[in-house]
Amino acid sequence: PVSVQVSPTSSSLTASQTQQFTATVLNTSNTAVTWALSPTTGAISGTGMYTAPATINSSQTVNATAISSADPSKSATATVTLMPSVAVQVSPTAASLQPGQTQQFTATVTNTANTAVTWSLSPAVGTVSSGGLYTAPATITSSQTVTVTATSVADPTKLASGTITLQPPFNAIRVNAGGAAYTDPLGQVWSADTGFTGTTATYKVTNAITNTTTPTLYQSLRYGTSFTYAFPAPNATYTVNLKFAEIYYTTTGQRVFNVAINGTTVLANFDIVVAAGGAFKALDKSIPVNVTTGQITIQFSSGPADNPQINAIEILQGAGGNPVSVQVSPTTASLAASQTQQFTATVLNAINTAVTWTMSPSVGTLSATGLYTAPASIITAQTVTVTATSQADLSKSASATVSLVPGVNVQVSPSSASLTGGQTQQFTATVTNTANTAVTWTMNPLVGTLSAAGLYTAPSPVSSSQTVTITATSQADPTKSASATVTLTPVAVQVSPVTVTLQASQTQQFTATVTGSGNTAVTWSLNPSVGSISGTGLYTAPATISSSQTVTITATSSADPAKTATATVTLNPTSSFTPIRVNAGGTAYTDPLGQVWSADTGFTGTTATYKVTNAIANTTTPTLYQSLRYGSSFTYTFSAPNGAHTVNLKFAEIFYTTTGKRIFNVAINGTTVLANFDIVAGAGGGFTALDRSFAVNVTTGQITIQFSTGPADLPQINAIEI
Repeated sequence: PVSVQVSPTSSSLTASQTQQFTATVLNTSNTAVTWALSPTTGAISGTGMYTAPATINSSQTVNATAISSADPSKSATATVTLMPSVAVQVSPTAASLQPGQTQQFTATVTNTANTAVTWSLSPAVGTVSSGGLYTAPATITSSQTVTVTATSVADPTKLASGTITLQPPFNAIRVNAGGAAYTDPLGQVWSADTGFTGTTATYKVTNAITNTTTPTLYQSLRYGTSFTYAFPAPNATYTVNLKFAEIYYTTTGQRVFNVAINGTTVLANFDIVVAAGGAFKALDKSIPVNVTTGQITIQFSSGPADNPQINAIEILQGAGGNPVSVQVSPTTASLAASQTQQFTATVLNAINTAVTWTMSPSVGTLSATGLYTAPASIITAQTVTVTATSQADLSKSASATVSLVPGVNVQVSPSSASLTGGQTQQFTATVTNTANTAVTWTMNPLVGTLSAAGLYTAPSPVSSSQTVTITATSQADPTKSASATVTLTPVAVQVSPVTVTLQASQTQQFTATVTGSGNTAVTWSLNPSVGSISGTGLYTAPATISSSQTVTITATSSADPAKTATATVTLNPTSSFTPIRVNAGGTAYTDPLGQVWSADTGFTGTTATYKVTNAIANTTTPTLYQSLRYGSSFTYTFSAPNGAHTVNLKFAEIFYTTTGKRIFNVAINGTTVLANFDIVAGAGGGFTALDRSFAVNVTTGQITIQFSTGPADLPQINAIEI
């Protein structure tokens, strides 16, 4: 039998798209077909070309059928799915902004899985983000319109727009006509009379004014045959409040005049006494004004009687005769650390509903959209006032109060400690703002031990310097903790002196200082075993020393035997040494003990001598102190065998009697032994003996005593004994 086939069997089209269908008729020489649609949406030609309708509002299906002309009972059908075109909508479609204000635009894209859009501006005034946030420029000098457009990424031919009206900022205008500046009971400032032109005069009274809480505004006025007040105002809707009180006439018909705003009469044949119900009664007239020229002009013209007058003028942005007002929601909030609260401001009676958010005190953060974030740490309870100020009228604001509640707080005392091996430190944790004051103690790294009560015990011994962190974590709020640090000091040993030279049978007391442990004991040893050393560190040289040699003295820590320190003993053979005694600046002298002091010898350098016969206190050998050698820089040099010696320097100030007159320095074998030395200060006065003794270890066979100038005068020496 005759059969019909259609190709393709299905198709999906959007508005105005086309699809060519082909019909194949089998088993007949007559292959002609006729095409039909069901429903009749779009059109199909006699050759099977289907065209979708120009507009598709919703998805639907159309059947395109090819009917055999040879046998009309035979047909085949293809299915066409009609898809709506991509559509873009922008919300809001209009907005009015002032400098720096923002408006979030939202684009809704339908009939496509790709809902992305690109945002653009025309003209390029202000900025728009990739997310549709428009920001007005920081400065707007005149009203203008900006178009914000969202273009579909899926179909760039599809777009939608919103319109932004940019307006210069506007502050409420308040003028005390004919009067001085005045602040009303609401804190609103009325400027002294301004903005008027024309031949006018002023008039004032002190009479009481009824029907008002601001009588001052009605006790002065400006009047004239014809005059005008003009004020700049961005294009918008405003309420002009005209304030009147008849303070000259007391009966009707005495003053009748006209008022027009921006050329439109708003008061005709106006009689204040009639409208107010008497003289000295306040009467306000509120007139809505739509500004399209950037200015509000109020014209006062004469009518049937006398001259027009005006007592005060107020211009508010917004319609309805009501002043701008602000409401904040919620009015209170209670937050803990880092918590947030979104505040919302509602501005009434103004086209510009934008607000500026501020807070006092500046604790936490507040975004430009009213999102308040509490500080990360709240130590004590406090309140913060969040304020929304109308950008349409900066004198209008509303506030909310945020109560900041302290969170759990942990403190550890002490905050640090320094311990040696085996020592302990008790740490204490203080937890506030919760009834549960328990803490869990931990340490890092795990060195030493830490009890559940916070008692830390250092390891014994401490192997190396390191720091351990001790942490107390609140059991009430495990996110809250506090820490302390423990510095661990290892055992260390020092021996003093580190070197000494001895002869046969001489002794030297060594001292060991142990740090880093409560156990300061040491054991002493020798290497080689020449001489002997006691358990307390007293070394005794052997009775006979045939040749020079060295012995190492070692102190080993009992707390940590790995820690030691050493000293070196140089043993020299016994040699005869005759003590050296020199009477500096003087002649040979035998003292009461029969000891002979040679005449001055051994010195080099530019020097001089000085002698007195004055009595010398604090000595049995005054002769040694009645002479001296002095100079800017000089030296005494004497031969001495290597080994330990004692140098006795003898001084007496026999020229000055007060401190600060002679201050100098002394060094022995290059080592300073007296720095900024003042004899009078050391001896307690002039003509008083003062001896200074110094241990010297000779290694070069010589003792050199250098005298050098200090802050005052020249150095001196009275006698030297070695």
